[in-house]
Amino acid sequence: MRVNDDYPEWNVEAQLNNPKSVFSYWQSILNLRREYKDIFIYGSFELLLRQHKQLFVYARRYGSQEAIVVINFSNAKCAFPAKDIWAGRKSRLLLSNEAKIDLNEPSIMLKPFVSFVCLLEDK
Repeated sequence: MRVNDDYPEWNVEAQLNNPKSVFSYWQSILNLRREYKDIFIYGSFELLLRQHKQLFVYARRYGSQEAIVVINFSNAKCAFPAKDIWAGRKSRLLLSNEAKIDLNEPSIMLKPFVSFVCLLEDK
């Protein structure tokens, strides 16, 4: 198997030194999992918006804590109905691969392949 032509740009050294790299994003995911291990390791799982064609949305719950994970797996923009999921609760963004996610919007327009994780606060 030959080395891909773009190896000077896509290699371990370049990933390690770039805070916006895939490696750094995965490192952030693992840190989040470690910090909120009760929710993400021991918490229950509930699939939300089951019939949605573009979004994969699920809740993780542990005691009174709840996190929502939203992933647009499509190559098209997609509206996420935040007000239906938040149900009047405040949400706090924990992680996203998109710089501008406004959790206060009743419907959040997600670019292709954007994902985010938020923590829902008690009413």
